[in-house]
Amino acid sequence: MYERNPGDTWFFTVLGDRLPIGGMLAVVYFGVARTHPYLGALLFAILILAILWTAPNRWGLGIALHYLSRVYWSSPDDPLPPPEGAQPTSSSAAAASRRSSP
Repeated sequence: MYERNPGDTWFFTVLGDRLPIGGMLAVVYFGVARTHPYLGALLFAILILAILWTAPNRWGLGIALHYLSRVYWSSPDDPLPPPEGAQPTSSSAAAASRRSSP
């Protein structure tokens, strides 16, 4: 996937990937596996399967949230097209003419 600035999706990756893994660490930390070994192993296996099964959805959500953050909090040098009905600026008009030229 193309990213204009590598690392832009880092925040959304942390939310989507690292927080569920933090839940697994909490299960280990609070000792569910020590007090109830079979329940702890079952819970850990369920959490691993849930993390693997939902990975594409979580990554897609991270990319979608990154896109929405670019739309709503855009920077002036962002190449996203302007919203419908917006007046083109001189820089966006120049960029559009560069794209249409052979």
